[in-house]
Amino acid sequence: MIKSFFKILQNLKFFLGPKKVIIVDNINNVEDEIMKKIRVYDYAELLYPNTIYVNVLIRALILKIFKGYKLRISYYLSFIQIADPKLVLTFTDNNIFFYSLKNLIKKKIYFISHQNGWRANLSDLFDKQIQKPVDQFYLSCDYIFSFSKLISSLYNNIIDSKVIESGCYINNHYKKLRVRKKKIKKLIFISTSDFNVEKRYKIKNNFFFSYEKAILKFIFQYCLEKNISLYIYPKFIQSRDEHKNELNFYKKNLPLKYFNKKWFMIKKNNSKYIYKNISKFDLAVSTESTLGYELLARGFKCVILKARSDYLKKKFDINFSESFNYGWPKKLKKNHGYFWSNKFNEKIFRKIFNNVSDFSQQRWNKILYEERNKLYFHDHGNKRFYKILNKIINEKK
Repeated sequence: MIKSFFKILQNLKFFLGPKKVIIVDNINNVEDEIMKKIRVYDYAELLYPNTIYVNVLIRALILKIFKGYKLRISYYLSFIQIADPKLVLTFTDNNIFFYSLKNLIKKKIYFISHQNGWRANLSDLFDKQIQKPVDQFYLSCDYIFSFSKLISSLYNNIIDSKVIESGCYINNHYKKLRVRKKKIKKLIFISTSDFNVEKRYKIKNNFFFSYEKAILKFIFQYCLEKNISLYIYPKFIQSRDEHKNELNFYKKNLPLKYFNKKWFMIKKNNSKYIYKNISKFDLAVSTESTLGYELLARGFKCVILKARSDYLKKKFDINFSESFNYGWPKKLKKNHGYFWSNKFNEKIFRKIFNNVSDFSQQRWNKILYEERNKLYFHDHGNKRFYKILNKIINEKK
């Protein structure tokens, strides 16, 4: 109890004054960089409930009493009213409360949201259960920067906003890659989870991750046959506690005798490792990771195996969300393509792996061109994003 009290005190700040920009939820470690690029040094981070300003909290409690809003919304509104900024920016695009604010603030303040990860209709932004707490509000935003055209249509279904396709902010720092036709020697598998999803997806871990186990079994066998080294790219950096759980999962589900001989766990010390080092590998494999789409956007050879729904239905008769399928929200006529599969079938997987490995630069580019922009977009240097930001910041208030 004493520890909790001191933690609360540590998170308290006494006074918030006027600011030019407010950043809601600093989760991407890019927000400071953005402020420098647009030459804004007078900004504040709205990190409720982790950091609380006393003068904002007092105003929020009064607002809650008189308006009946949830404390989160009351605090957000009070923070913005006191700071009186030109711009409110977030990379937590799945924070549904953010979109209730613009219509409640009766001043000319710009609201911008930038997509930060692949979205679904299960325990995510497009899940009606997630939207319930803001049912009574009109959801709006000035600009939403999305990953692709298909996802833009989903934002427009629930939020009144101009949606601009711009791709992933961090991925846009890096140029597109040239693909060289060569023998595959190094395959990188992108890990996606902390291996505990029971609360999030309302499904037992052993069912959900049976898919990873089946996929790993196939990939490792394929690598052995083709004399390919398998590298696991962890979701978490080494300093995080979750990394131990992740490493243990792979040690349990890949032959331990081949560890550091035929399969390896990449030592991930920062979140940008894969962006900087992907050219050291010849082929990537992804299940539900946003990184899979990001690599495709840069032109890298990546196989997308999004057959979890099909696998769970066949194996356990479990109906799982179709939003985990490749191509969602579009309903595709086929269940697999040149580099992707929504069907769990090892013959199909093998054919995809072989074909992608053999594609020339020209053939690969042609295939990607048909998919690009619908599902993934690349705007090198984030030109679209900065064009809007600079316009807002330089506009006379």
